[in-house]
Amino acid sequence: MKTKKIKIKTAKAIQVKRIYLHFGYELVSEINMGDKTELIFQQLPVPNQSKIDKLEKQYCRLFKKFPIAATIFIGIGIILLFVGVFTKMPGYETVNITLISIGSFSIAISIFLYFGFLLTIIYREKIIKAIIKQAQIIYPVDDSKYADAALSAIK
Repeated sequence: MKTKKIKIKTAKAIQVKRIYLHFGYELVSEINMGDKTELIFQQLPVPNQSKIDKLEKQYCRLFKKFPIAATIFIGIGIILLFVGVFTKMPGYETVNITLISIGSFSIAISIFLYFGFLLTIIYREKIIKAIIKQAQIIYPVDDSKYADAALSAIK
């Protein structure tokens, strides 16, 4: 059985409990540390485990803080573009054109990656709902006990 530890703000603990319930996890322990809470989950045997794991990975990827791949592509693109533009060697014009082309292509890819990252941030809640809906179809669970706790926390 897989175990997962998550440290989050106490205000979001109920929401995280509900979400991980859909991925086949059971709350084993909850430790309050002031404004933070540590949740320890244990994954139960679930039918279609590979599909549930895939949905869980998609959910976790939504919370990336920085688009590393886009930054790497833009760095490589800028370097290749500058080398291609500012290195003038007679007889090697095709090398310069190739470097400029690859650099431009790399920058274009990074723009698309940054755009995708921005859209993911904007539509994060809708994507989470879609992931939970798919997980509910694969592994139906009743999360009403957490819904009641969420209502009592609001009051």
